[in-house]
Amino acid sequence: LANVGMFGVVKSIYDLSKIFKFLFTFPPEFYEFNKYNKKSEVFSFGILLYELFSGKNPYENIDSITHLKNINEKKRQPIDESIPKVYGELISKCLADNPDDRPTFSEICQDFRENIEFYKTGIDIDQYKKYIDFISSAQSGQNSAKKTPTSNESSENKNTSESKQKQGKQGKPKDDGCSNDNDDRKQKRKKDDDDDSDEEDKDKDKDEKEDEEEEEEEEENDDDDDDENVEGVESCKEKLLEILRKNDVEFVDINKYLLEKFLDYGTYGNVYKAIKKVKGKKGKETFAAKIFYTNFFAFKIDNPIVVNFLQEIIFLSKLSHPSIIKFKGYSPRNFKENRKEKQQQVMFTEFVTNGSLNDIIKKIQNGEIDNFDDTNKLIIIYGIAQSMSHLHAQNILHRDLKPDNILVDQFFHPKLADFGLSIKLTGDHFIGTDSVGTVNYMAPEVFEKRYSKAADVYAFGILVFELINENLAFQCFSEFQIQYHICILKKRPTFKKNFPIAYKELITRCWTENEAERPTFNEIVSSLKTDPEFISGKIDEEKYRTYIQMIDEQVKTIKTSEIVIKT
Repeated sequence: LANVGMFGVVKSIYDLSKIFKFLFTFPPEFYEFNKYNKKSEVFSFGILLYELFSGKNPYENIDSITHLKNINEKKRQPIDESIPKVYGELISKCLADNPDDRPTFSEICQDFRENIEFYKTGIDIDQYKKYIDFISSAQSGQNSAKKTPTSNESSENKNTSESKQKQGKQGKPKDDGCSNDNDDRKQKRKKDDDDDSDEEDKDKDKDEKEDEEEEEEEEENDDDDDDENVEGVESCKEKLLEILRKNDVEFVDINKYLLEKFLDYGTYGNVYKAIKKVKGKKGKETFAAKIFYTNFFAFKIDNPIVVNFLQEIIFLSKLSHPSIIKFKGYSPRNFKENRKEKQQQVMFTEFVTNGSLNDIIKKIQNGEIDNFDDTNKLIIIYGIAQSMSHLHAQNILHRDLKPDNILVDQFFHPKLADFGLSIKLTGDHFIGTDSVGTVNYMAPEVFEKRYSKAADVYAFGILVFELINENLAFQCFSEFQIQYHICILKKRPTFKKNFPIAYKELITRCWTENEAERPTFNEIVSSLKTDPEFISGKIDEEKYRTYIQMIDEQVKTIKTSEIVIKT
C-alpha cells in the first residue's frame, strides 16, 4: 500500500513559497509569481506519474539554468513512449502551464475510478477495485467518526454532565487526596514526574562528573598532539601551520584570551566578543573571535576547504586599509571554554561596536536607531567602494559582498569583512566548479560559474539599493526564484518613486546584464567624490569631505604590493 509521508515542510499554502528550496517538481507559477496552491501540487503529481511509469527522471541531464529557461519558454519534456496513453494524457493535464487547466485531485480520483481506459493497462482489476473500496471505506469511517461520538465518549460525556450537576448542588469536593480518579491520576503523574526528575538529576550529576574528569585529563595532556589517532591529520596540521608561518601570519596564545559573549552566526564560523588582559595596564583589549566550524587539520592540504581557509587568513593578514577589518591574530587551538572542540581554529580581528550593515538596516526598519542619516549612508557607500577598489588592485575577488559582511564601527564607518570565499584572480575571468556566494547578490554570470571583478560590482549595486531603500531585496523569494527572475526574466529589484536619481543611475550601471558595461570600483570612487548629485539634499558635505580626506590620507601611507601566497 502507498503512504504519503514527509510532512516536514507542510505549511499554509499561502506561505510555502517562503520556505521551499529549489526542486524540479515545482510548477511555473512558483518561480514567476511566487505562488503555490493546491493546483501546484497537481503539477508535482504529474512529475511523479512520469517517473513512476517511465522509470526515468525527466530532468536528469538538465542544469538549473536550462530548466528555468524551459519554464519561461513553456517547454516540457515530451511524454515517454513507454508510458500508457491514458496515463500520458493525465500527465499532460497535470503539467499544464495554467493552473486552472489542471484537474483537481478529486477529479483525478474520479477519473481513476470511472475511466475504463485505466482498466486496460494490464492491471489486476479485482485487486485494484478492492483497494479503491478499502480507501473509500476508510474515508467513510473517518468522516463518520468526526460526526458521531463513540459509545464510550457518550457515556463519558454523560458522566461528566452528571458530575457537574452534582457539584453544582453540593459545592466543590474537598481536597482530601482521593476525591476522584482525576486526583489519583494527577498524583500518579506527579510521582512519575518526580521519579523522572530524580533520574535526570542523577544523569546530570553523572554527566557533570564525566565532564570534569574529561577536562582534567585534557588539561594534563594539553601539550600532546590532539590528532595523533586520526590518520594523516598530523601531516596536514604541520603543512598548514608551516604555510601560515611562511606568509608571516601572526599566531597568538589562546590562553591569554577569554570569551565574553556570543555575537553572531557566520557562514563558516561563529563570532564572539573576546577580551585579553594586558599585564601592567588597566582595563582590557577587546577583539572579535571567529571560531571556525571545521577542523581543517582533518583534511588534506589541497582540499578546497583548506585552501579557502588559508586564503581567508593570509589575505586578511596582509590587507591594510582603513575600510577593511584589521587582522589581529590566529590560534590553531580553541578557547578553554570550548575545549571539547579544541581543534576548531580561531581568527582574531578588531572589534566593532555597531554590528553589521544588515543589523543597521533592520534597526532602521524597526525605528531602533538614532543619529543615522543620509550622510552616514553616503560615507558607508564610499568606504565600501574604497575598500573594494583596494581589493581589486590586488587582483582579489571578494565573491560574497553583502550587508552581513560589512561591519560598522562607533562612528558608522564601514569595515569590509569575511574573506572566506575570496580568490586571487590570475586573468580577466575565473571559471569555477561551483556557483558560490549569497544568491541575492550573485550576478547572472556567477550562476554559470564565471567570476570577474564585475561580479563584485553587481553585488555592490544590490547592497547600495538595500541601504538607500532601507529594506533587503528578494525577501519573499527562494534562492531559485531569485535565479529565475535575475537570469531568465532579467528583472532587478524595483525602485520606489522617491529614490534619489544619482543612486538610481549608479545602481543601474552596477547591476546591468552585460558585465563589460559595469563600472570599475575606481570609477565608482571617483564618481562618489566628484558628482555633486550625491552631495545634494540632506547631506552634510563637511562631514562627508572630512571622511574622504581621512581615508585618502591613510591610503597614501599604505605600501601596495601584490599579495602572493607562499606554499
